[in-house]
Amino acid sequence: MQTSARFLLVATLAVSATMLVAQTDSGVSHAPDGGISRHVEGISVPAIPGAPFTTKEVVHLINHLQDGTTVVQMYYAMIVRDSDGRVYRETRGRIPMGADREPPIRDFYFNDPRRGTRTTCTPATRICVVTGWHQNLHPFEEPVGLAKDGLSYLTRENMGTSTIDSLEVIDTRETRTYNAGAFGNDRPVAVTKRYWYSPQLQINLAVDRHDPRTEDQKLELTELNLSAPDPQWFTVPDGYRLVKERVAVQAGNP
Repeated sequence: MQTSARFLLVATLAVSATMLVAQTDSGVSHAPDGGISRHVEGISVPAIPGAPFTTKEVVHLINHLQDGTTVVQMYYAMIVRDSDGRVYRETRGRIPMGADREPPIRDFYFNDPRRGTRTTCTPATRICVVTGWHQNLHPFEEPVGLAKDGLSYLTRENMGTSTIDSLEVIDTRETRTYNAGAFGNDRPVAVTKRYWYSPQLQINLAVDRHDPRTEDQKLELTELNLSAPDPQWFTVPDGYRLVKERVAVQAGNP
């Protein structure tokens, strides 16, 4: 009996060791994972004709970790609107604040309200995809007070007017307070946003967002030029292949 038990134990250890070696040799220890994605909604730019500009959107991201570590990142992206209301903008990745390299460009696109199209180009594949695009012509500003779902309450404060790049802006602060239990929180949570809105261009020239659930976001349009932009911003670059798809895009944030 003792001999049989010892033999069984040795055999089990041998099989376990063989499986461990096989796992190590294969180089696989777990299934693929999608990772964590943190999307930043850029400043909304509607396709309004007669108000052209070229600008660089600079975004600062400040994350305060639980152990006291502060992570500061940034990126910038070009935004262009011509007199016909066409809008060009880029999508770029984050880099550490103070890094001596450019934020990597992921893609860029331009909307054409007259043709009802969006052309999205990806430098990694050198492919531009054309889809149907229609702008929401009736922007909606949520009324203050209790939300329809009853989970939060919105307040809006007029902070006065000021000037940015010789343009008058309206300064507004909004605070949305989520009730305890709204998303699993054990106490109320307040999310604040502050806007500096230009009636002339009908866009925000700056936005500050403070959300204790994620990170602080500071967005600012810099190097603002109100001259008519170069038409090249709205053409497919040389060396890119054009692909047309029959997929309509409803613009919420052009």
